[in-house]
Amino acid sequence: MTTIVSTSSAAILNAASSANNATGAESKVEAKVATPAADPRPAALSPAAAAVVLQEQNQPTASAAKPEPERHSVWQTFIVIRDGFSNYDLAAGVDDPNYVSNSAGLDDVQLKANVRARLDANIKKMADSGDVYGTFRSEGMDYDTLVSGLDPRSLKLIRDSGNDTFNSEEKTAAAVLLEQQDRWRSGCIGGPNRLMPLFLSMGLGDLPPKAREDQLAFLTGEQRKQAPTVENKISEASVRVQLGSDKANALLGQIPPQDKMLSLLVEAMQQAREKDPYVLEKASRVRSLDDLRKQDWFQPSLDKLNAILDEQAKQQKAAAESAAPGAQTAAVT
Repeated sequence: MTTIVSTSSAAILNAASSANNATGAESKVEAKVATPAADPRPAALSPAAAAVVLQEQNQPTASAAKPEPERHSVWQTFIVIRDGFSNYDLAAGVDDPNYVSNSAGLDDVQLKANVRARLDANIKKMADSGDVYGTFRSEGMDYDTLVSGLDPRSLKLIRDSGNDTFNSEEKTAAAVLLEQQDRWRSGCIGGPNRLMPLFLSMGLGDLPPKAREDQLAFLTGEQRKQAPTVENKISEASVRVQLGSDKANALLGQIPPQDKMLSLLVEAMQQAREKDPYVLEKASRVRSLDDLRKQDWFQPSLDKLNAILDEQAKQQKAAAESAAPGAQTAAVT
């Protein structure tokens, strides 16, 4: 039976799209100087020639300058963590329960020390941004961020170890993340509530097509009933981009002409997706207008956003003035 579960289970709350970096490796070029066959000693280079060789050795080759292909997993969109951290390892653990990254080549004793050091580094980095826990706690963002960079073996080590090395919050975070990975692999529907429509539109989880469409339309309708927020607008815009305009209009209806913000978001995402296939994942991390303004993919649309906001402000001001006491001019006698 398919169930809807949260990326971060309520156990976390009670107990306590990509930032993956590709690096290019540099290689040194060795200079070989031909020597006469009769003299096996290496030829001496003049100071000027030696300087040229040294400069060449310190330059990367053309092939070495190319970055490695960016690693990516579809599950990164639904494992929401703080900016500046990578969720790739957590997502790769969904695709492959035997995925190995930080635990490679380490025995259990070495791995325990490695994991403790990684957790401490994550905690320090989280604290430097303001606090360790509390930010968007309902999605478990802080707890998924805490265990970011760890492979499944490391998460199991945290979960199954005693309290001498890992505290209850760390153990709970690891246990819930492992449980979520298992659920996704088994076909369960799950993710942060605001991203559930996108989850369904991407065809994830085991649901019959009709049930999937019904659930998608229902969840989108429920979001529309809430107070309009950037998060909800981005959620529907992402679904529309994922489905394509024809299917989205058939399933969700056309975008109301007065909803200029939604239209702008759809337009911006469609244009950005032509160059960046992961734009929907990046958009899923946007929580506010300030976040939206900082997005690289949204920069071409900033002027249009400001125009929409200015128009909304004028309309709100006019509405407030018309509703204010004394707005009606008394008849002159």
